[in-house]
Formats: sequence, C-alpha cells, structure tokens
Amino acid sequence: MKCRICGCETIETEISVREMMIPTREDFLYFECANCHCMQIKEVPDNLDDYYGQNYYSFQNKEILPDETPVTDMTPILDVGCGAGEFLKKLRAAGYGNLYGCDPFLQNDIAYGENIHIYKKTVHEMTGQYDKIFLNDSFEHVTDPHEVMESLKRLLSAKGIVRIAIPVYPNIAYDMFGANWYQLDAPRHICLHSGESMEYLVKEHGFNIVDITYDSHSSQIFRSYLYEKDVPFWEQKMEMIRQEMSSEEINEICQMTEEVNEKSYGDHAVFSLMHA
Repeated sequence: MKCRICGCETIETEISVREMMIPTREDFLYFECANCHCMQIKEVPDNLDDYYGQNYYSFQNKEILPDETPVTDMTPILDVGCGAGEFLKKLRAAGYGNLYGCDPFLQNDIAYGENIHIYKKTVHEMTGQYDKIFLNDSFEHVTDPHEVMESLKRLLSAKGIVRIAIPVYPNIAYDMFGANWYQLDAPRHICLHSGESMEYLVKEHGFNIVDITYDSHSSQIFRSYLYEKDVPFWEQKMEMIRQEMSSEEINEICQMTEEVNEKSYGDHAVFSLMHA
C-alpha cells in the first residue's frame, strides 16, 4: 500500500476504526505513513456515498438568509465542499456578494438570492478565478488530494489565498484515545494530515504555507471519550460529560485544549496557502 501523499510504501502504524456517526459500527483499517506521517484509510469503500446522504450535517439547510445586508465587498470567494452553504450565508450576512460553492454530494444546485451560487460539482469542474478559496473541513474527505491541489492552483488568483481547515495528526486526543479519536470519522475522512504531509503536498503543487493556526476545541476530548464509551456521534450530549466528570475536570480539559493549541498539538488546524 502506497501513501496517497508521498508514495512511501512503509507503514508506521495500522489501526482499526469504527464508523460511529450513522452508526454502522463497521471497522475500517487506517495506517500512518512512515515518511510523511499522514494517517489515512487503507481502502476507500466503493459505496462511500452511502456514508453521507442528505442527513449528513453539512447538507442540512438550516436557514435561508435574505439579501438584506448591503453588499460592500465583491471579492470572488469559493467554498469547496460547502454542503448546503452555511459558511457562504455567513459571508453574505457580513457584506460579501460574489460567493460560490461546490459540493458533489448535493442533490441539486442551490442559489440564495443573487449573491450565492452553489453547484453540484467537484472542484475539478469549477471554472473562474477566486481571490479567496476555503476548504472548511472538506479536504480530509477527498480521495484525490494531489488532483485537488492542482485544481486549487488553477482556480486561485495570482495573489489569492487558500485556507484549508482540517483535523490534523498526531495530536493530544489521539494520544489519549487512539482509534476512538472522533476525528478519524471512518470512512468519510480519507486523510488525516500531519504538518509534514501538508508541507510535502503544497510544495509539490507550487504553493507555500504562509500561516498555520491550531484551533482545536475541547470536543476533541469529550467526543472521543464518549466514543470510547460506545456512544455514537448523534446521541452525544454535554450532559453525559457532566455526569461523568466534575466541573473541575471539564475546566481542566478546556484549559488543556488552549495549551495544546499553543504547542501546535491540538487535533484541528487552519493552513493558509499562497502561490509560491
């Protein structure tokens, strides 16, 4: 088995991870590349689409915002893997008016007024030039990371910026919970990138990383803890944590999350890229 990122054929670690969102509790094998340390699924299931469906949280259309906020910024913006467009609607409410999204798992194209246009397409099918491209917790879902980087390179304007928000490995939550780290999210998360794998990938495709911000949340611990207790994602409630932990313990975990972010060891980060 070759690493999808660097091509290395040596495996550092192999673990079995349960699907816990639907939950089917099926087991999927993941492995860590010995070279770039990307944690990734060994075999992508042929029926991957079945593990999304329109009940997947990013496809839930919560609220349609009317175009009442004056448009003050026509910067062309693309959100890749945007789901039903919640992030784009927030940008519209902030005064942006040239907003696009794409997601191949949608049932149909979506338009919110005159300023938000979302397409049932992959990033490879998109055209145009964008000054800002966002991948908000979508890059870990792609089965073709090299091809996605090439499409981002084509779509990004000369001085534009790409912001990729992803779960990252290794991290404190994996150290504590191993295969029960909830961000493994088998089988939807194909690659859990390390700093090394992201550095390799972006350089391979003519980008530079200009900033990395770790922004993990205390949910990295709480949700993983409940996975260890065999509680599926959609059944989890904070009240369960309060029944298991004291207020002091909960506060300590929240404080620890802030500390590991400062040490670049949380389970989530935002990588900002520009053309090299």
